[in-house]
Parts: sequence; structure tokens; C-alpha cells
Amino acid sequence: MQDLHKKKKYHDVKFKLRNNINDEIEEISGLYVICDGGYHKWRCMQCPVKFSSQKDVCEWSRWLESVRKDIECTFGILKGRFRILKIPCLLQKKEEIDNTFWTCCIMHNKIMNCDNKYRAWEKDMHWNAEDGLHAMNDLEDNANALRRVAGQLQRLNMRVSRSLDMSSMGSSRAPASTAQDLVEERTVDHAVLRNKLVAHFARQKNDNKLKWGQWE
Repeated sequence: MQDLHKKKKYHDVKFKLRNNINDEIEEISGLYVICDGGYHKWRCMQCPVKFSSQKDVCEWSRWLESVRKDIECTFGILKGRFRILKIPCLLQKKEEIDNTFWTCCIMHNKIMNCDNKYRAWEKDMHWNAEDGLHAMNDLEDNANALRRVAGQLQRLNMRVSRSLDMSSMGSSRAPASTAQDLVEERTVDHAVLRNKLVAHFARQKNDNKLKWGQWE
């Protein structure tokens, strides 16, 4: 996501969007991803709009949520199959976390490939039964892990507070308007692309080119 945001990757990839007013086709550079509303308002991270009085924006948001459900359901299946993804993560290094998740994805794909040929073998493994449930020891481990995380967050907040206090005393502190202008600039870029995506969606819907739900 940092590479997308800083235009280190896929910034030269182009796609076309239609305008809902005069039907002009505009070529856009730079990919974006679909996410939920808890992330930065970066241009490369487009999320559904929670509240809006515009019909097109509301319907576009519903469309995005329906697309995101596919991957959300896949995450739920992975958590049901692999216990290590269900309990709190105790790994500290990014490489270890990545390797664990990728390993589960690889094993999941292999199981999916074998479903049609060896369905009886997978049934004997009880993927959706005992292996997916918590034992009492799991709950105790979860509580201990959460207490350790809470302690780490408290210590981190104290260090951040001290750092902010020290930086406010120095002369190298950046003006408040600089950070505010940067946030506003990112938000504007995010909104500009979103408006273009909504207009393209509305045009496709009006032309009956969407194959989903009530517009099929």
C-alpha cells in the first residue's frame, strides 16, 4: 500500500472511466484497491461511503461492499480451517507473519484443488468441526496474550507522549498548517477519484451493463 501511495508501483497502469453527464471517456493512471472505511483517505484506497444523500453514491457503496464480501468470506474460511489464524497472533516479525499467512493460503488452495477428487479424505479431517473450535487452554492463552498486548500499548503511548512533549519544545517543529494541508490534499485526491468511479458506475448502470443484483 505504501508503494501504491508513493507511486512506486503500478502508477503507470491505465484504465478508462466513463462520465455520466456527457459520456466522455477519460483515461486514468494509477491502480487503486477496495477497502473498508477504517483506513487512510488515500487516492489508492477506495472505500464505501457510510452516509450519503446521493443515490448513485449509495448504490456504488453497496456494489463495493458486495465485491468485498468474496475476500471477507475467504478470510473466514481460512480462520475456520487453521487455528493459528483464529487465536491472537504472538509473532513479532513481519516475515514470520507473512510466511504463516501465505502457508495457510497455499494449503487452502491445495485443499480446494483436491475437493472434487478427494472429498471423502477432507471430510475425515473435520476441518469445520473440532479443529475449528476453541479449547479452554486456548481461551487462557488468549487472555494472557491480550494482557501482554495491552501492556505494550500502554508503554508505547507513554513513549509517544514524551516524544511529542520534547518535539513541541524544539524549534524544528513543523507548522500545524503543513500537516493539515497534507491531510486535505490526500483527502481531495481520494474524493476526486471516488467521484469519477461513482460517475462511471452510474453510467454503466443506466446502460444496463452491470451484471449484479437488481440491475442484472
